[in-house]
Amino acid sequence: MLLLGATSVGIQASGCKASPEERASTRPSGVGGHGGTGGDGGGGGIVPPRPECDPEIAESGVGDGCGVFVSMQGADGADGTKAEPLKSINEAVELAVSNGTRRVYLCANDEGEPFDEAVTVPAGLTVYGGLNCAANWEWEKASKTILTAPQGEVPLRLNAADGSVRILDLHVKARPIDIDFNEQNHAENYGKSSIAAIADGGSGEVDNGSVELVRCTLEADEAAPGFPGDDVTAGPPRAANGQDGSAGNAACTAAIVSPNAPPENDCGTPDDPGDDSIGGIGGSGSAASAAPGSAGSPGDTENLNGGTRGTGACGDGRVGRNGEEGGPGGAASGKGKLSSDGYTGSPGEDGKPGTPGQGGGGGAGARGGSGACPTGSPGTGGASGGSGGAGGCGGKGGKGGGPGGSSIALVSIHAKLSFQQVQLIAKAGGTGGEGTAGQLGGLGGEPGPGGDGPTTLSTGCTGGTGGNGGNGGTGGKGSDGHSLGIAYVGTAPPDEGVTIDAQGSNDIMAFDAP
Repeated sequence: MLLLGATSVGIQASGCKASPEERASTRPSGVGGHGGTGGDGGGGGIVPPRPECDPEIAESGVGDGCGVFVSMQGADGADGTKAEPLKSINEAVELAVSNGTRRVYLCANDEGEPFDEAVTVPAGLTVYGGLNCAANWEWEKASKTILTAPQGEVPLRLNAADGSVRILDLHVKARPIDIDFNEQNHAENYGKSSIAAIADGGSGEVDNGSVELVRCTLEADEAAPGFPGDDVTAGPPRAANGQDGSAGNAACTAAIVSPNAPPENDCGTPDDPGDDSIGGIGGSGSAASAAPGSAGSPGDTENLNGGTRGTGACGDGRVGRNGEEGGPGGAASGKGKLSSDGYTGSPGEDGKPGTPGQGGGGGAGARGGSGACPTGSPGTGGASGGSGGAGGCGGKGGKGGGPGGSSIALVSIHAKLSFQQVQLIAKAGGTGGEGTAGQLGGLGGEPGPGGDGPTTLSTGCTGGTGGNGGNGGTGGKGSDGHSLGIAYVGTAPPDEGVTIDAQGSNDIMAFDAP
């Protein structure tokens, strides 16, 4: 908890009117005495109310023509008087702008149902809470008007660009963000923040809007954790397996017996053959000699054995090299981003994909011979070797986890803040979502057998088994959310008139301009 120097404001008995000194201490910042008649006009500045319009000093409650009145027992579409108050604060704000009074008066509801709506207050308006509607709308020092909003929404937005907003005697409560892990529902709530109020002073590089809070409590509740990374194994648990190698052709079928085309495993884009895995081609066979098989791809490992010359023996292709496992995704870093829309954390990086396994080497061909082939054969070539099996594709990288939401009592974007007897409360920020495991690499294809031949000749040699694809890397963790009394862009907030109760190591945090 951080206790900042509180502005001295006199303590008075509940229900008593403020002294002249106390009235001066709660006048709008930077203005003098009372002025104006009737409505206080438009514009973005705050005009001090006439005495009968100031709840702290009005002798018999606020005058009926001072502004627009709101009660939980009011009605939508009412005229907004004390006798016929509105029920919606937003509707009252619109009426206070259109009729020029630019003041809204709210019934206290400490013991009853809170106002439940996301309220936006434009520049030039003053909102008074804590009024006893059963006692002619008189102000009661110990009372507050409680405002909340639906889950995930900001209850109070203060749009003070090029002007001022003044709020008195409100207790604003942002709801906690609920997620049922057992049911895996409310997925849309993952990573949402609980923010009580946003003060928007404008989008410029300098603070140009003023927000004054008097006897207010802004309370943010627990934020939501980040969404765990998507499960890349929810579909196929493995990447594509390599195809089996092709068989060699039989001896004595041609003067030179050629091999069959090897299998190709398209692991990437059609225009990027470097991602593919191809089995090595088997060697050809002729009457006098036999050719070795070729190496599988990708890679330059010589996983082959060539046919020999003189004995008729040949060598099988070697097993393809396994693909490399993808690297893990990095955990999210940085504070996140702050704007008039709220807080946005950083997701974890996706894991890197595994590389494809190398195709198995092609088997060598065998030597033939005119005396060994049956009479009438089409040729005297030896059997060709079988091709290597294609390698398995590399697994997809796991997905990075989503950022946790933040619990922030007050977000300030280029706003000039002032506080009098203000309390800011923040609860736990959400933990970042964990990244998910990568997809398993595909298995290598089986080797192709060598070609057949008469008993007087050797068969072609078998290709090599394709290498397994590398597993995908694990995704990185999303950023943890903050617990802050004030998160701001622009000038640092004042250190007077406010107490902060937050659960993080920092009660106030500056962010870079969006």
